[in-house]
Amino acid sequence: MHPPVIAEHVDHHYVQTIHAPPHDVFPLLCPVREKEWMPDWEARMIHSRSGLAEAGAVFASPRGTGETVWYTAAHEPDRHVRFVRFHPEGVVVDISIDVAPDGPDDSKVAVRYRFTATSDAGTATVRGFTAEAWLAMMETWEGLMNQWFAQRKNH
Repeated sequence: MHPPVIAEHVDHHYVQTIHAPPHDVFPLLCPVREKEWMPDWEARMIHSRSGLAEAGAVFASPRGTGETVWYTAAHEPDRHVRFVRFHPEGVVVDISIDVAPDGPDDSKVAVRYRFTATSDAGTATVRGFTAEAWLAMMETWEGLMNQWFAQRKNH
């Protein structure tokens, strides 16, 4: 029997409240549509039959001097999406997002990120992704999406 291999690993979970129903929220969890509500987001679609997020889609986003490559491992419209992304500095991130109704006009969006280092540089990146950094990212995402929906309701 081989001894376990333990790489640097961090697991974060957060539940957002988004002021829109799941059928409006879920389509925005897409590399193409994300640009609508997250101003600094950039992505390059590599493979998708529909041109949007779907199971098996592959896309990339800029990261430093390289690119983070993303794979859409699961895509269940209005319910669940799972991405696995590979950072050029040696980190694999497994992202699972579940969207559920929370009353007639809101959604609960449960987001889990699992970071695993694959190199020494990746270990430093994973260690830098603290609970405080995670919370700030989730609150920013939640705020931007809610702001986007509020602006649409006011027009």
